[in-house]
Amino acid sequence: MPDNSRVLYWDSSVFLSWVNEIPSRVSIIEDIHTEITEGNNSIVYTSVESIVEVANADIEKQQQRLDPAVEERITNMWEDISFIKVVDNIPHIAEIARRLMRDTIPQGWVLKPKDAIHLATAMWLDKNVDRIDELHTYDTGLPKYEAMIGIPICEPHVLQARMKGFNV
Repeated sequence: MPDNSRVLYWDSSVFLSWVNEIPSRVSIIEDIHTEITEGNNSIVYTSVESIVEVANADIEKQQQRLDPAVEERITNMWEDISFIKVVDNIPHIAEIARRLMRDTIPQGWVLKPKDAIHLATAMWLDKNVDRIDELHTYDTGLPKYEAMIGIPICEPHVLQARMKGFNV
């Protein structure tokens, strides 16, 4: 049987898509979760920065009212430690992020600090902890940094599509 394990890095846009229950995205995210929890030895890393970035849902901002159900959804997501490994922003990662921000200047690009932290965290993990197969994001501005960090950057996707509602 082939090894379907993957080592992924998710930026906050993936978690926000799940919290906001974006229909075109949530089923893919949940399918990846199922792949991982069914024991294919995959893992998802993210920066501790994601905990800050995923503070609320869009509906809460629109209505200017907090929803306890959203808070519970966010809390439950971060408590699922078998699925998500959160990486602290250590000085080495901060230095890599700063270097990335500076290196984008000759291209005329502007790399925001939070995006730089995500890219740098994935780079640091890839070189020091676990080979990162892909960095998943819904941020359309990040794929252009793929060559800079040496990791494929793409939208989340499952390894094998599942047939919904079909029992064998």
